[in-house]
Amino acid sequence: YHQQGFEIIGVADDDNTIDKWKKAIQDDNVGLWTQILRGKKIDENKNTGNPIDIGNMYFVRQFPTLILIDKSKKVIGRFKIEELEKKLEEIFD
Repeated sequence: YHQQGFEIIGVADDDNTIDKWKKAIQDDNVGLWTQILRGKKIDENKNTGNPIDIGNMYFVRQFPTLILIDKSKKVIGRFKIEELEKKLEEIFD
């Protein structure tokens, strides 16, 4: 569905192992789509999470989590892998 505007973004959970993350992207051949770090690093002085932590912004509590977000950043829904394909067919066909 890429030709129709669908994009995949992979979000890694551990910002503390950047080298391992980069190697996993290469080893797992998932560099075909955008890969980002979650932004989880904690401000140790304040003991608070990072306000730009994408995991917190979208309430991600387990991995993998599949969230379909439209162009206006509205969450369409959360899906299991087999459910996502059905939803994409519904949207794009």
